[in-house]
Amino acid sequence: MTLGERVIVREDATIRATSTHPLAVGAHSLIGPNAMLRGCDIADGVGRVERDGVDMDMTDVTARLADGLQRHRDDRIV
Repeated sequence: MTLGERVIVREDATIRATSTHPLAVGAHSLIGPNAMLRGCDIADGVGRVERDGVDMDMTDVTARLADGLQRHRDDRIV
């Protein structure tokens, strides 16, 4: 299994790879909630986010999400 730079995997997604069916996700891609991926190749920048009727560039989307998640890297469940 290979995940590119700044890949965002949302909650409850299932990602599976085997030695005979490898999986690769390109950089700046978004795997949505409850998605199921098995032995596939996903190109760079795959995903779609629309805000105020405008499609957003996936590089910007994954950078913003990754930066937001990075701020919480040391959070602990209390």
